[in-house]
Amino acid sequence: MELTNITFNELDGELNISNTIIINKDTTIQSFLDSINNEYVEELIRKDANMICTLKKINFKLNDVYLKFRDNRISSIALRNFQGVIGWENWSIENVRHDLEIQKQWLEDNINQLPSVISIGEGLESKRINYTFSWGEITSSYDSRSGDSSIFIKYNRC
Repeated sequence: MELTNITFNELDGELNISNTIIINKDTTIQSFLDSINNEYVEELIRKDANMICTLKKINFKLNDVYLKFRDNRISSIALRNFQGVIGWENWSIENVRHDLEIQKQWLEDNINQLPSVISIGEGLESKRINYTFSWGEITSSYDSRSGDSSIFIKYNRC
C-alpha cells in the first residue's frame, strides 16, 4: 500500500498518515514499531531510549517525514522537502514559493486557530509561523541560510 495522505488533528496533536501510521503525544518507540510496516521505513537509527525514523517518500505534497523519539516517547515530527528537491544545486525561487504555498495550504487545511507568532524577514530571507497548543506546538518556517522549508510538530514533555 502506498502512503498518499497526511492529516492532522489540532485538538490532540494526532498526525494520521493514510490511516496507516497514527502518531500522537503518547506514542512510544515500541507502540510505533509495533504498528508500522517495515516497507514504510526509509531509515531507522535507534540508540537506547532515543530513535530517529525517516519514512519513505509519501506520494503527496509532503515528501519527507522525520520522527524523533526521546526517552522512549515521540518528541517531534518534521515534514519537509515539499518540492522533492534537496540541496542548493536544485534551489530556485520558484521551488521556495511552491514549498511555502504547500505549507500554507497544509496549515489552512489542518489548523483552525490563528498563529501565536509570525516572523517574516524581508523578501524570502526567512519566514516563521508558530502555533501553540496544550499538547505542544507547530512551527512552519523557511530559512534562507539552509534553503530549507518545513513544518515542525513538537510535543510537550509530561
